Amino acid sequence: MKSTKHLHVLRAYKAYDERLVQVKQDAARHGSPIVVSCTKGCFACCKEPCWASQDEVDYAVDNIPEAELNGVKERTKEWLDRVQKSGMDKISEPNVFQWRAINAWCRSLKTVSAWSHKQRPLACRGHMALGPRQNCEDDELRKNQLFVQVPQLQSIAYKHLLNKNEVSLYADHVDMLLARRLLKLDVKSIDAVAISGYLDNLCKIDSKDTPREVHEATARFFESHEPIT
Repeated sequence: MKSTKHLHVLRAYKAYDERLVQVKQDAARHGSPIVVSCTKGCFACCKEPCWASQDEVDYAVDNIPEAELNGVKERTKEWLDRVQKSGMDKISEPNVFQWRAINAWCRSLKTVSAWSHKQRPLACRGHMALGPRQNCEDDELRKNQLFVQVPQLQSIAYKHLLNKNEVSLYADHVDMLLARRLLKLDVKSIDAVAISGYLDNLCKIDSKDTPREVHEATARFFESHEPIT
């Protein structure tokens, strides 16, 4: 029998992915297509701060082949040492350019399957660039990159995780959660927060730079669909 351990995570990802497709389709029908430049295999933003829930990280770790785990553990140790020495784990909502400067790449890179594209956390799914890939790769060009921000879709997806375990579920930097799981360390960043609080923060995201067509397509979607329960 197929395991249902991570079913709520899969449902969260499915909810987000399907509704994002619908928002894009709506925008295209109204003559304002949303063209996201992010593609499978691009990892230019993987040295930026990224938050996830422990359940999402557990799902990804449980899908890493045994032969690759030791490599991920070693890189997680390196990540933790780099971040703690820089003091970035003690800075609330760290500046993305300061974070990029310490080269704290996501420790799941350099493996055959982790993360696979379909296992990437909701925060990764919701970080979508509209400008060319080189705008994410180059630190100077990154300052002018445009991103799509649709926090309402992430909020919908996170409700699936809350339905599973509202009491203990919290969000933190992805690799901080990797350290907790793989290295058995009781570590947290200053930004570790209960998912309920993380959802509150999502609703406050300033998306003024998100193109008008994205806002309009999102609004139409939420006007025509019942909220997920």
